[in-house]
Amino acid sequence: MLGFKVKQVGFTLIEILIVLVIIILVSALVAPNLLNTYEKQKKSQEIKQLNTVLIYAAKKSIEWQGLDGNVLNNRITLKNAMLPSEAISYKFNYIEFEETQFFYNKRGFTKSTYLVVNDTQVAFPRSLSATD
Repeated sequence: MLGFKVKQVGFTLIEILIVLVIIILVSALVAPNLLNTYEKQKKSQEIKQLNTVLIYAAKKSIEWQGLDGNVLNNRITLKNAMLPSEAISYKFNYIEFEETQFFYNKRGFTKSTYLVVNDTQVAFPRSLSATD
């Protein structure tokens, strides 16, 4: 050769391993927070869905001349008070309920004020619950 050196371009195995270790460490720190955020988002979404179901129950009770509600095993079942075989059921995957029952009269009012969801109270829609 005439004194020219060929310079090899690329990364060494050690450099690649260090980068991989850094990526794994950062992933291990970030992943639990992302999963926790995802769970919170799903719970929040289901609480909004629960509020929609309660508003629907109040409206359906007018049509059905009364409505019996039952909460059991993360499922809400709405039954026609006049025809109990006619029922609608909603399952929730991310929120947990205390077992309870509630009733809407034929005008869409209930004496129940809240459901306990994940150890917190979720109020029945204010404009549709009885004040007494």
